[in-house]
Amino acid sequence: MTEIDLRSNQGFGGIRTEDQLISIEIYRLLTIFAGSPKIAALQESAEGGCVYSWSVRSFEYPEIGRILVTLAAILRNGWDSNPKRIRSEMPTWDSLESVGLLIPNLKRPSESEPLSFRESLRKILHASAMNLDRSEGPSIYDGHLNPRVHLYGEKQAYNWKATLEIYDWAKMVHTLS
Repeated sequence: MTEIDLRSNQGFGGIRTEDQLISIEIYRLLTIFAGSPKIAALQESAEGGCVYSWSVRSFEYPEIGRILVTLAAILRNGWDSNPKRIRSEMPTWDSLESVGLLIPNLKRPSESEPLSFRESLRKILHASAMNLDRSEGPSIYDGHLNPRVHLYGEKQAYNWKATLEIYDWAKMVHTLS
């Protein structure tokens, strides 16, 4: 067998993925959040029923998590394999660089900072819990999704929280891909 070495080919940074994968995953993520108000309304109406409730319970949470982890892994791999390309594009990202809020230590919640896009990828990959933001509570199935995801984890014995603003995050994913 002969190995085909693509390490020096600039067109193939990192592990190769299908060209449209990032685009379709962004579309799926945005569709979940954009469709949530309609599904929530149908769930609560007379014509609603269990199909809408079942969709929320069975798909929204796990699918959002899967998409975030998939995109974060692909983008970090591409970023780490070709950091010069990313650095050259960074000056054009000024208005989009912050994609949420980071609380590095939950014992000091007032000490928050903007969540950079690169750090958001790290937080997605290292999160131990994910909460979605809903328009109503207290049940996770009431109301519709707001375009915000709360991630939790631990770093150096500190519990952290990262809040992703999904539409800002999706713009950065698109810019990078």
